[in-house]
Amino acid sequence: MQWGRCFSNRALASLPLTRQLAIAETCDRDDPDGQSEFWQLDLQMSFDDRSDPIDFASLRTVNTDFCFDQIGSQRAAALLTIRSDLDQQPLLRRMWHMVPTSSELTFSAV
Repeated sequence: MQWGRCFSNRALASLPLTRQLAIAETCDRDDPDGQSEFWQLDLQMSFDDRSDPIDFASLRTVNTDFCFDQIGSQRAAALLTIRSDLDQQPLLRRMWHMVPTSSELTFSAV
């Protein structure tokens, strides 16, 4: 997860969520340099905070970093860390509960 201002969208507050997927079945398994096919799912939500602007400069970080853990206990722990980060930052918690003014969902090869 990332957050900030999307200047291409009237400088609205934005909260993009990205999920990358690697599909190993598309590569040649006999080729030692064979590459998986990568896809990315993006959900971009924008929020109108002009009446009470969110001060992103006051936040400790601008994203929750990447997690490459397999589904299971390690991934669950990473998701709990993300939730904890949100809970410790009132501005993000506020944005998480706002109704988006617009959203866009894309799925593309990367």
